[in-house]
Amino acid sequence: MTRHKAGLSMTVMALLLAVGLCGCSVLPGQAGDNGEPAPPEQPAEQEEQEEPEEPEEPEEPANVLTVGNYYLAVTDNAGGAEDGFLAAAGFLGYAAAEDFAKTAEDYGYAHLSRTPIWADCGGSEAWVIIPKYNGSRISVQALRDFTTADGRRFRTGDQIAVAEESLVVYANPGGLQANIAVTVRCGEAVVAFSPALSEGEAALPDQVRDISEYQPPAPAGDPLLGRWVWEEEGVKQYLTISAGSAETGSAGAYWMVSETDYPGADPGMGGPFGGVLTVDGDQATYSLSVSEGSLFTELALAQEGDSLTFTWTGGDRYFGLPELGDSLTFTRRN
Repeated sequence: MTRHKAGLSMTVMALLLAVGLCGCSVLPGQAGDNGEPAPPEQPAEQEEQEEPEEPEEPEEPANVLTVGNYYLAVTDNAGGAEDGFLAAAGFLGYAAAEDFAKTAEDYGYAHLSRTPIWADCGGSEAWVIIPKYNGSRISVQALRDFTTADGRRFRTGDQIAVAEESLVVYANPGGLQANIAVTVRCGEAVVAFSPALSEGEAALPDQVRDISEYQPPAPAGDPLLGRWVWEEEGVKQYLTISAGSAETGSAGAYWMVSETDYPGADPGMGGPFGGVLTVDGDQATYSLSVSEGSLFTELALAQEGDSLTFTWTGGDRYFGLPELGDSLTFTRRN
């Protein structure tokens, strides 16, 4: 009996081993009618070749250059990406060494910054440099040896200053040739120039907008005063608003001169025409006398920063507005 059980055990183990070996070579599948595994639904080769789909990678954000607020403020809010400019620069006048530590406010740029960002570059010509795009970098290098007012010595090629939003430099001693090189870089875009005067005018490359004649609003002055412009499809309309004087007959009113320039216009057809602008809060009237007679118009006025909007609300038509309720928005002009 014991021998029989041992022989049976040996037989069972052999069968289990055989089944196990067969199982290693048979692909899993549904059982067939004959008890053998059915062929797989798909060939093994196809299953091995199929790979899980990889998730789509997110698109990289476009490298959009944003125009800086400083630049917009000094260029009448004109800062199109395709206008070819990379910076603005302007001649501010001459300054003595004791006046070098002027702030942007002292030069009339209080609406931009009160930080005294400036660099003594061994001269008396004051220049402001303002990059067009956020993320730009200004660097200044010496073109020749010079000594600053406080005795610092710079040699050719030395770096003098770096800045981001704006920089005032005092350069070109004695009105001689330029003694500094200014580089404005934004990403791969670069412009290098040496600010200098030529026959009394700023000599700047095409990629640098000249803002030498920019007249910013006085820090505590009347924001209406100054020169304004509207432009569309080659037609330009200028306004010059000055304080009340003998022309207005009242210190509470303004003298406003308007002039329109358009292609093919005969000289004098678009003005200049001067009249009295009277402002009461957000309401205004404008009256003037021309050869054809007098004109009186009623307007709504909205002024914020370097933007001035007139809306025709009554009286004679003006500013070329066709319908009551139409508006025209001017921006501050250099």
